[in-house]
Amino acid sequence: MVFFRGDFRTTVSQAQGLRAAMSGFLDSQTIDLQCATCGRRVNVTVGWANAHRQLACTCGAVTMFKTDLFRRGMARTNAELKKIDNAIAFADKRRRRTV
Repeated sequence: MVFFRGDFRTTVSQAQGLRAAMSGFLDSQTIDLQCATCGRRVNVTVGWANAHRQLACTCGAVTMFKTDLFRRGMARTNAELKKIDNAIAFADKRRRRTV
């Protein structure tokens, strides 16, 4: 659990920074992909895997992989992060009206 200190403006800034860090954190995580021909495992980032649909191995084989479920999961995660952004913006807007 994250606790914020200071006034509301600082809290909003911290929350926005946390959201940005979470998004970058997800994209920079590594996963293993395996060549279907030789079995060689390759570490790639989640961001790379989200942007590509095939893996070219050093053995010369090109492995196509299904990304439908992966992309749907990433879309859901990004939608939830967007909800956090909207909630922060709404709370900040309300605070500005009352100040």
